[in-house]
Amino acid sequence: MLSSLEFSADKIAHKLYPLSEKLQWAAMISGDDLTHVVPLLETTVIEMFSLTDDTNSLTNVELALTKAYKKVRDRYVQDLILSPIGLDFEVLRNRPKWNPYLGDRLASVSLGCDLLIAGFDNIACGHVLTVEHPGIVRNHDPVGWAAIGSGTFSAAGSLLHHSVNSEMELARVLYHVCEAKFMAESASGVGEHTTAMVIRPRVPLKEHCELSDAFISGIRGDWEREGKPRVPKGTLEYISEQLKKFPGNKISQAD
Repeated sequence: MLSSLEFSADKIAHKLYPLSEKLQWAAMISGDDLTHVVPLLETTVIEMFSLTDDTNSLTNVELALTKAYKKVRDRYVQDLILSPIGLDFEVLRNRPKWNPYLGDRLASVSLGCDLLIAGFDNIACGHVLTVEHPGIVRNHDPVGWAAIGSGTFSAAGSLLHHSVNSEMELARVLYHVCEAKFMAESASGVGEHTTAMVIRPRVPLKEHCELSDAFISGIRGDWEREGKPRVPKGTLEYISEQLKKFPGNKISQAD
């Protein structure tokens, strides 16, 4: 979904992008301002051009992501704040003193979008990373997943509830990831259209496995019929009976 204060529309924006033809890295996006997404992704792709099969390490990928984000943000800061008053970063660096208020303004400028990156390094290890203001890369490998955007809390809560981790079988992971997306749709700005892709080490992204709309619709149908968290059968009746027995006192122990 693409949304703003004035409007929202589903299936209007691509949110899943390959970052390299030769390396297995892909990006997803979220944010309040998607106007910076194209230059951010383009700059990231350019930074990753320098990586080879041998230098495609986690550290080098993280450095490329940080460098790309900061390049785009610095250019935006330059155009938004410095150029209108006849300054640039080089002039600021050479000034012995400058207005602290200006520093606060520069620090507060955000691109308004985040990236979620997934892929494999040069030894075929999978990684999940996020990139956020002001160019901070966070590594989510210990848990094996991450979520970004307005539906983060709902999605993360669902994944945590089912203890999703990197040791789970792929079919179960795919179901719970789709389920987390469905749960996140209660948040503002999250549409129903869902894209899911499986990437594998040392396999070009053009040969990736992408779940069809019909396949995802089937998962959604199963989830809506049987998978949603439900109140266990008989629980409400049990609670009602206990409340009748102790109408004015604390229920310390059930019969």
